[in-house]
Amino acid sequence: MGNLIDRQWDPDAVSEIRDAVPRGNYRCKLREVESVYTNKQPPRLMYVAQHDILEPEDYAGARLFDRFTIGTDNDPEAEDPESWSDKSFAVKRIKEMCTAFGVASNRSVAKMLRGAIGREALAFVVQPQEDQNEVKRYYPLNGDRRAGVATGAASREGAAARRGAPKARAPEETRVAGTTVRRAAAPAHVTCRICGENVATKEYQAHVQEHNEEE
Repeated sequence: MGNLIDRQWDPDAVSEIRDAVPRGNYRCKLREVESVYTNKQPPRLMYVAQHDILEPEDYAGARLFDRFTIGTDNDPEAEDPESWSDKSFAVKRIKEMCTAFGVASNRSVAKMLRGAIGREALAFVVQPQEDQNEVKRYYPLNGDRRAGVATGAASREGAAARRGAPKARAPEETRVAGTTVRRAAAPAHVTCRICGENVATKEYQAHVQEHNEEE
């Protein structure tokens, strides 16, 4: 047997490898945020957030990672105020995340990120590839959205919904074997198969389009 370099570790403290979670809304707690650098040359400043999923219960304990690359080719250390302006989508996402976790605004990004640790919010997660997850949006817990995923048939319905919801039919009467049959009116509200939110039927098309834009 060849020589093995030995190190001490705690295997019981190492979490198991888990599959990617399906598309949906997840109640999560921010476990940790750290600043690192990308592998791209030149290395650019990036913040990485780790979330522990709390709900739905079937996915409790799974972990989500979100990455915010602030550095640019011209300003890899993100020292220029322009890198922290409204022009940066990553900066907007950091603000959205901190706001969803209930953190007050502060000129120090480190203070805001540290203030979000241990807090809970809702994360809208997609699955761009079978073994990958991506956090698209963050929402406060006191909003209309709730934790939930689309799996199996519901997932297929969700995909259909993303392509566009069917138009609601108006009530009408038809004659069947000499009997007048009145078609039931469309419900006033429907549940979005993508995020689980209860949406007015007349607003469903616009709601689905919002999800499409998030992707």
